[in-house]
Amino acid sequence: MIKEKTLFILGAGASLPYKFPLGSDLKKFICSDKFGSSFIACLKKEKHELMNTNKQQVEYNINVLRKKLKLVPKKTTIDYFLSNHPDQRYQGIQAILFSILYYERNSRFNYDSDENEGDWYSHLIDNMMKDLGEKNPIDNIGKNNIEFITFNYDRSLEYYLFNGLNSSFEQATYENIKEQLNKIKIDHVYGKLGELPELQNNQNNLSLSYGDDISYSDIHNYMPNIKIIEVLDKQKNFKKIIEDHKRIFILGFGFEETNIKNIGLFEGIDESHKIYATCKYEPVNKIN
Repeated sequence: MIKEKTLFILGAGASLPYKFPLGSDLKKFICSDKFGSSFIACLKKEKHELMNTNKQQVEYNINVLRKKLKLVPKKTTIDYFLSNHPDQRYQGIQAILFSILYYERNSRFNYDSDENEGDWYSHLIDNMMKDLGEKNPIDNIGKNNIEFITFNYDRSLEYYLFNGLNSSFEQATYENIKEQLNKIKIDHVYGKLGELPELQNNQNNLSLSYGDDISYSDIHNYMPNIKIIEVLDKQKNFKKIIEDHKRIFILGFGFEETNIKNIGLFEGIDESHKIYATCKYEPVNKIN
């Protein structure tokens, strides 16, 4: 069990070992022929009438977005591009949602092998399961003193933890695992694709299975879940969360200025904090 109060701040690089893209690579994927053909195939399969538009217009709009993205500097992320191009936000959010679902479907965890270089999820769950006690150990998972602030839209962390615990505790029910994991806060700064059905508490929130192959009209329904880089829930006090956690792991985070400001990263840190940050694929070996 992780007893010391610990905060994880996650950027795109934290999901990189599981075959998710960095910000610039996400833009590259949206510009690719693979995205283009997959998105158009999804659109053509749509059986419902589209609101205020038609399939030809949607295809035209998404191709305009892709052409513009191909002209921006290589390192520019799609989030940054959309923050400066309000006219492209609608189709841009569609493209992000469609793409992240694609990457969820193709993610790789390698639970039982050492092939996944940079695999910190397994290191995390191993430490979460240590010294839980012999009687009903699953009931102590929620006592792990950890919290997460993530800039990622994907749900790979939640999915991994749920399935890892389900595999590790044979007698545990889905409800047991759900109850325990919902005690651990995972805040998605810019939103997430949807609630995993396995962990859904609020029936008013739209649930979405991990990597679900959804229709075009469903993409439209989930778009409000995704925020672009400067649009935040002002009620969430990330600075206070950072102040309250004296041990912080910053994983795969690019230290982009707007992201730093949006969570008040340096405002919440003082000399009493212990901070560990990783570079690409550097191992995290002090989580205990």
